Amino acid sequence: MKKIAVQLGLVIIVLLAGFLLYSQNQKSRFDHSLGVDEDHPFLIKYRKEFEDQTILRAAEEDVNDDGKKDLVLIYHSPDDERNYTVVLLHKGEKDYLLSNATPAPRENIEIQFKNIDDKEQTEFIISGSKDGNYGYAIYRLEQDLDIRDLFSEDMDSCC
Repeated sequence: MKKIAVQLGLVIIVLLAGFLLYSQNQKSRFDHSLGVDEDHPFLIKYRKEFEDQTILRAAEEDVNDDGKKDLVLIYHSPDDERNYTVVLLHKGEKDYLLSNATPAPRENIEIQFKNIDDKEQTEFIISGSKDGNYGYAIYRLEQDLDIRDLFSEDMDSCC
C-alpha cells in the first residue's frame, strides 16, 4: 500500500512538472510584449502625438531600402473597434514620416519582414486572428507613404 502511494505521488509530481513546462512554453509562444524597446525614439514621439491610441505590437526594419530602420506598428484607437497598421518611416534621429493606416488583426498579432520579390523595398507580413479566424497580408510601402496590399488571405475576417 505504501509503495502504491509513493508511485502515485511520483506520477502526480511528473504530471505537475510537465504541465508547468507546457504552460511556460505556451506563455512564451504567445508573448504579448510590444516587440521593440519601450524607449524607442519613434515610439516615444508617436505616443505623445497619439495619446489615445494603444500600441499593440511594433517591429523595426528598413522597409524602403534607405539604410535606416523604420518602425511598423499596430495600434488600437478607443473610438474604433478595429486595429490598424502604420509605418513610421525614418526621417531623422527622432523624426519620422507617417504612412496611411490599413486594418490589422485583432489578436495574436505578428509582424515579419521578408524581401519577397528581390526588389529594393522589404515587404512586411502582418498576421493574426479574430474570434478564431486567422488571416495574413503581405504589404509594401510605396513612395507616397501608401501601404500597398500585395497579397492577403482572410484579412477581412480577422480585422
